[in-house]
Amino acid sequence: LDRLWDLALGGAQNDAKPGWYARKAAMRSLPNGVVDDILSGNDSSIATAAIHALGLAPAPKPRPVSGPVVIKTVHSTFNLERVAARAGGPVVVVIRNPRNAIASWLDLGWTAHRFENDTRVRERVLTSLQVTPPPPGDHVVETAWAYGLLDAALRKSAFENPDWLVVEHETLSEDPVEGFRDIFETAQLPWSATIETRILQGDRAGTGYETTRVRADLRHAWKSRLSEDQIVKVEETLQLFR
Repeated sequence: LDRLWDLALGGAQNDAKPGWYARKAAMRSLPNGVVDDILSGNDSSIATAAIHALGLAPAPKPRPVSGPVVIKTVHSTFNLERVAARAGGPVVVVIRNPRNAIASWLDLGWTAHRFENDTRVRERVLTSLQVTPPPPGDHVVETAWAYGLLDAALRKSAFENPDWLVVEHETLSEDPVEGFRDIFETAQLPWSATIETRILQGDRAGTGYETTRVRADLRHAWKSRLSEDQIVKVEETLQLFR
C-alpha cells in the first residue's frame, strides 16, 4: 500500500506503457466475487491468477511534480489516517447526508460491497463501531449498510483528528464559492477567478456521472429519489450506526 501511494504522490502514470490497457480491461472483466477476493486478501485460484497478471503489468516510474499535490479519493475510508500520514499536508473531509448518497447508489445500480467478508475490516472497523452486518438478500438494506459503514468510519477518523477540516457536502452546495474559498485557504492552495467561474458553472441540471447539479435541490434530494418503503429501510439501517 505504501508503495502504491508513493508512486501516486510521485506522479507515476501507466498510460503510455505497452499492454497496460489490455491488462486493465482484463481486470475489469473479472466477476465481482473475484475482485472481492483480491481486495480482501482471499487466496482463491482465480484471484491468485489475476494478481499474477497484474504483476506482469509494466511498473510505473514517478515523474517530477511541480506545484502542490492534491489527492482526491473516495476509496480510502478505512485507511485514511495512514494515507494522510504518508502524504502530509492538510486534510479536508467532505461528509454527505447518507440518505442522499444511498439514493445515488441505488439510482446508479451499484452493487453493495460486503465489507464484512474482509477480515481486516471485521477486526479494525466493525469491532470498534460495534455493528453487525445484515443478512444478504435485500439490496436496499445492503446498500444502506455498506454506505452507513463507510460514513461511520469516516466520521470516526475525522473525530479522532481534530486538525482535519470537516465539510458537509449539502452545506457546501448552498454557498459553494465561500465554502471552497475556506477549503482552499485551509489547504494552502491559491484561489483564482477561474476557479470561482468553474464552481458557478456547475449549478445546473445533471444526472448520473455528470458533475453538474442544481445546488438548491441537493439537501433534500433523497426525499424524492427514495420510495416510502426504501426510506423506512434506510432509516432503520442507519440507526445501527448511531
